[in-house]
Amino acid sequence: MSSVLYFDDLSVGQKWTSSRRTVTESDVIIFAGMTGDFDRAHVDHDYASKSRFKQPLMHGLMGLAWAAGLSTTAPAVRTLALVSVDQWKFLHPVHIGDTVYAVTEVIELASGGRSAGKVTWKKSLFNMQGEEVQSGLFVSYVELAPRAARTKVAAPHVSLAPQGEPAVANSRAPKLLADESSVLGQASVTIVQATFRASPPGLVEPPQFMDFSGPVEAKPAPGLETESWTIRSED
Repeated sequence: MSSVLYFDDLSVGQKWTSSRRTVTESDVIIFAGMTGDFDRAHVDHDYASKSRFKQPLMHGLMGLAWAAGLSTTAPAVRTLALVSVDQWKFLHPVHIGDTVYAVTEVIELASGGRSAGKVTWKKSLFNMQGEEVQSGLFVSYVELAPRAARTKVAAPHVSLAPQGEPAVANSRAPKLLADESSVLGQASVTIVQATFRASPPGLVEPPQFMDFSGPVEAKPAPGLETESWTIRSED
């Protein structure tokens, strides 16, 4: 399993815990400047000291952003897009000086198309006492693992001939051989050559052959050649 995970590496119930980070006053002031949210509960020490919390608080949305950011390496996945954030709850305040960490769990896996799978994650932010302070669901698309390289294989050469006569190899295409005196001939099928090469080395899947439901029939036609035959090669 690689250090950066594909959708195929995930399973419901997997859980990761991120590294820890301490909230500083600079963090809160920078977030206020980025968002324009200078509410006194976050930036005014005098006002905050007289509130029920007695000190400035981390912005609630800053906590959500940290939960998302801290979990980008726990786990590290090949995310293509974030679809939604659902049922997010602000359970307890986070103060300047608190140390927090994120816990991420896979809740649901679903098809997301040909190149990605849809993942529902539960993300939670905890403080240093192990108290869950925020939590909710993230839904994202995660890239599918690439398919193993497959080397294409040329179809084998086939010769068709009337029953009782030997098959003749042909390097161009299958031939249906009939003589002028034939009224209706039955033809048998023989595989006369099948060569498989893989360069560079890789996964090679030989062709699969369809069963013939009955004898191949042909109308009389001297030297008739056909470009159609009932053999196929599948990836």
